[in-house]
Amino acid sequence: MYIMTKRANGEGTFVTLKNGKLLYKVSAGLNAQGKTKFVSVTGKTMAECKRKIKSKLETLESQKNLIQNIHKETVTSLCTKHLKTDMGYKDVLKPKSADRRESTINNQIAKYPIGCLQVQSVTSQDFENHIEGLISESKLSISSIRKTLDVINAAFEWAVSQKIVSENPCTPVTKKLKIRLKNLEKIEADDADVIILSDDEVQKIINIKYIFNINNGKHKYPNIFYVLILLYTGMRIGELCALRWKDYHPSTGTLTISKTRYVAKNRKDTTEEGY
Repeated sequence: MYIMTKRANGEGTFVTLKNGKLLYKVSAGLNAQGKTKFVSVTGKTMAECKRKIKSKLETLESQKNLIQNIHKETVTSLCTKHLKTDMGYKDVLKPKSADRRESTINNQIAKYPIGCLQVQSVTSQDFENHIEGLISESKLSISSIRKTLDVINAAFEWAVSQKIVSENPCTPVTKKLKIRLKNLEKIEADDADVIILSDDEVQKIINIKYIFNINNGKHKYPNIFYVLILLYTGMRIGELCALRWKDYHPSTGTLTISKTRYVAKNRKDTTEEGY
């Protein structure tokens, strides 16, 4: 119940309530209907009320500016802002990782319709359609598509924390899409191509060793012997590079494959051998 009303030099209206506290009310522009909008706070003193009203008006102004900026914010600009303002300042990413993330924004987001959508208009279906579209294009690896998913999702999570948007549209479908990408990755691994040379192709490789340079009489393709060793032994490239003539035993027709490792304890090298 009001007991006394006092005008404070055009700065608003103070009202003394029955409980002894002050109600401070000021105008804050016009509402959507064109009528004066009021903001009010309560406090024990005028100074306290003025501090509270100042803070409240500043909050309303920042929210007003935020709403205006939201209409200009696209998914591309949101992802870029997240990268440069949040992740950049906090040194979350190493330079190379930041470059890859920026490349993802430029190539997998900005060049597609979702990149031009205003953030407040993006739906879960838009997000899902974009990821499914990348999958159907068959141009990107699964890891690149997963990176795109993570970049957009992380940007919207940040936008929610900054109150740029009220909710993350990616949340309802992110788990489903990650499972789908994981399954596709497994299929790719199971269906990986294994190249097997035919007998004719093997013979063509063997015949190359008989080709000599007419100018100096030396083998025209000397590296073919490395290929033949790989072909017949199945050695690893590193093992082949480590071969020495002493590793070949003409009497038995075998090679000694050595693997050297460094032992920090006694600072000596040890060698494991196999045939």
